[in-house]
Amino acid sequence: MMAMQRMERQTRSRRGMWRARFAMFFSLVLMPTTCLAATYEENLKDMAETLAVQATRAEKFTLGVTDFPNLDGRVNSVGRFLAEELSVWLVRSMELQLVDRHRLAKILEEHKISQIESADPATMRKIGAEAKVDGLVVGTVSETSEGLRVTAKVIATSNGRVIAAHKTNLAKTGIIGELLKQEEKLLQQKELEEKRAKMIPPPPPNLPHHANELYRFTVTGAKKFGERVILDVTVENLSMKDLHLSCRFRETYLTDNTGAEWRLDIEEHREGLCIRGLSLPRGGRERLSLEFVAPTAGAGSQFTLHYYEGEPRRDSVFTIGGIQAHTQPQKKDGQQAPTTEPKDKHSSEHDKQHTHGSHLQFVTERP
Repeated sequence: MMAMQRMERQTRSRRGMWRARFAMFFSLVLMPTTCLAATYEENLKDMAETLAVQATRAEKFTLGVTDFPNLDGRVNSVGRFLAEELSVWLVRSMELQLVDRHRLAKILEEHKISQIESADPATMRKIGAEAKVDGLVVGTVSETSEGLRVTAKVIATSNGRVIAAHKTNLAKTGIIGELLKQEEKLLQQKELEEKRAKMIPPPPPNLPHHANELYRFTVTGAKKFGERVILDVTVENLSMKDLHLSCRFRETYLTDNTGAEWRLDIEEHREGLCIRGLSLPRGGRERLSLEFVAPTAGAGSQFTLHYYEGEPRRDSVFTIGGIQAHTQPQKKDGQQAPTTEPKDKHSSEHDKQHTHGSHLQFVTERP
């Protein structure tokens, strides 16, 4: 009997020991996250309380909070997040009223003001009257090896003077750490895109072209055969990803210097850019031809391309003017007659890389 009681006490003791170990484990795992979250919130709370006390002493009760930029003047997600969080704590002080940040940003944009501290007193009074605020909360965020240094000031809109100020340090952990990692990735991607843009050769001089953030569309040549015009085109992928391009068939057309419209020939484009589109790998380049027809043989020789995008920038429109078409002789049946005119260097290379037949063929080049 006594042996059984002793075994039962030992069992309860072992269970208690394991419970204590589990409790210690979970406290070690969960406590840091809670403390870190409380650290940045407590720091912002202290900042809000200090600013609120100093602002109310100056009898400024309605404030507007702007985004917090870096020291170089750029605003990122970290600065916007801290401004939003500080706004919440200022409202909780129960002593201040805050105006909508989006409305305030719109007013500042209308006045073309990116730095409040550089605005003159007259402009500050005008902003205060339009936004209906007594003061503006401005701040900066600077990253150090130890964490984030955040400063904030309240500037009176009546005279442009600083009436409150506070600074604090935040650890680069939790949600702030995640935001910093995201900003670092965006910065690296931007640097890669800029490096890639420098590596891409510029279009040949004096060639009509259009360029955007994703691709470049260059007209390398144009020939006119009576009521037909054929454009030789090069499309280059300027982005850091694969693209699929297409155009709207009915909305893509040419106009000439006489006002006539030239439409894409459906018979020559059943598998082309405006029907199925084309896939262009990252850094790739593709050459193709577009054939347009007019109801009657037009007299124009200078053309403007009106391009209506299907992909990748859906429903975007651009025009390329100054396209000079070289008139080619024709036989009586409408076919091209032989010509002894020499071709330029680009045309010779272009013809070598195309097979004869269809007027719309793709040749893909990878970097």
